[in-house]
Amino acid sequence: MKPYYEDKRAGIVIYNCDCRDVLPIVEAAVTITDPPYGVGYRYDGYADTPANFEAIVLPVVEAAAAGDAAVSMSMRHM
Repeated sequence: MKPYYEDKRAGIVIYNCDCRDVLPIVEAAVTITDPPYGVGYRYDGYADTPANFEAIVLPVVEAAAAGDAAVSMSMRHM
C-alpha cells in the first residue's frame, strides 16, 4: 500500500485509506483514525466533546511517548 505522505527522517507515514486495510500491515506506537474528533457529532452512546476526546486520547499518547509498547486504544461508535 502506498503512503499518502511519508517523511522517513521524522518517522511519519500517513495513509489515506480504510484503516482496516492498513492496520494489519503497519507497526505504530499510535494510530488515530476517522477524524474529526470532539466536534459535537451526535452518537447514541458517547458525548463527542473536546474534553471527552482529550480524556480518552491524551493518556494513550502520553503512554506511547513514554515507550509503552503495550498501549492500545479502540473507540467503538455506539
